[in-house]
Amino acid sequence: MQQQVNSLPLPQWQIIKLTSVGYETITDLLSSTPLELSQAFFADAGIGHKDALQVLQVARAAAQVSEQLDSALIPVHQLLQSEQNRNPIVTFCAKLDEVLGGGIPLCKLTEFCGPPGIGKTQLCMQLAVSTQIIEECGGCNGSVIYIDTEGSFLPERLHDIAYSTVEYLKATVEKCDDKESAAKLSSFTPESIMKHVYCFRCFNYLEVIATVNILEDFIRNKNREVRLVIIDSIASPFRYSFDDLVVRTRVLNGIAQQLIRIATENELAVILTNHITMKFNTSTDSNQLLPALGETWGHACANRIILYMENSIRYARLYKSPQKQNATISFQIKTSGIRDSVSSTSELRTFETQSHTKRPKLS
Repeated sequence: MQQQVNSLPLPQWQIIKLTSVGYETITDLLSSTPLELSQAFFADAGIGHKDALQVLQVARAAAQVSEQLDSALIPVHQLLQSEQNRNPIVTFCAKLDEVLGGGIPLCKLTEFCGPPGIGKTQLCMQLAVSTQIIEECGGCNGSVIYIDTEGSFLPERLHDIAYSTVEYLKATVEKCDDKESAAKLSSFTPESIMKHVYCFRCFNYLEVIATVNILEDFIRNKNREVRLVIIDSIASPFRYSFDDLVVRTRVLNGIAQQLIRIATENELAVILTNHITMKFNTSTDSNQLLPALGETWGHACANRIILYMENSIRYARLYKSPQKQNATISFQIKTSGIRDSVSSTSELRTFETQSHTKRPKLS
C-alpha cells in the first residue's frame, strides 16, 4: 500500500508544494535526488540542498516504517496453518498433553506454578529431553536453553530421563516396524541430548536480565535450531530483590515482552516456573494459594498450570489458557521422568464439557 506524501511529518507548505508538482506518494518523492528537489521544486521558495535532503530523509524513514508494518501483517489463515504444522512439545504425561491440546505449544509462554518439591524442575528437565525428539516421532528436533536460577538443575537427573526416553522411543519404533524412523533414531542418544542442552546459571535478577538480552544472539549462532527456553525459576531472583513493587513489575513486564517476541520470531516455546504465595480472601474469610509475582505478571503467560499435592498424589491444574478449558489431572514422577498417575484418580476432570484433541501423543 502506497503511503501518501500528505501523511509525512513535514510543514504544510512543503506538502502543498510537493503535491502541486505531482508528488502524490512517498515512492514518487524518493525517485528524485536532493539536487533535483532543491533546483526544480524548491528554488522559488528558497529551499536549499540541505532542506531537500532532510525532506528525503523523512520520506525514507516513513518508507522503512511502512515496510516493517507490511511485513508484520500476516493473514490469520496463514497463522493457523503455521500453528497446525508445528509439533508441540510432549510432557510424556498423556493426560497433561491432552489438557494442553497435544503438549506445550511453540511461540507462547507457559508457566508452571507450585510449592517446593512438587516437580517443577523435573517437568522442565523432561521437556528439555522431549524437545529433542525427531520430527518423525512427533518431536521438534531442537536444542534447549536452560536458565537455572535456583541451582536445582542436575545433569545426572537429565541423563536418566534422556536414557529412558531414548529406550522408550526405540522400543516403540521397533514395535511399529518403522525402519525409516529407526534409522534416524540411531543418532538420538543420551549423549546427543546432553550436548544440546545449554545451561546458564544466574544468581540474581541482573544476571537473568543480561542472559535474556543475549538470547537472540545465542540462538542465532546455533547450528541446530533452539525450540525451547526454560527459566527455572522466574520468581527466585525477583521475589525479594525489590523494595519498590512498581519497579519490579515494570522490569518483569519488560522481560516478558522480550520473551514473547523471541518465542514468536524464533518459533520456540518458553517455559517459566513460579512459586506459590498465600493471599487472604475477604469473600471467603480464608487464605488462598496463588502464583507469586502479583496479578500483573499473571497476564504475561498464555498458559498457566498450577501444580499441587493432595493425599500424596500430584495434580496439575490448567489455571489459564486462551484455547482450552480449565481441567485438573494427576501425574507422577518416576525415574524415567514425568508420567501418568496409575491410581484411579488419574481420570481427567474438567469443570466444563470435556474437549478432545486429535493430535497424536507419544505416551
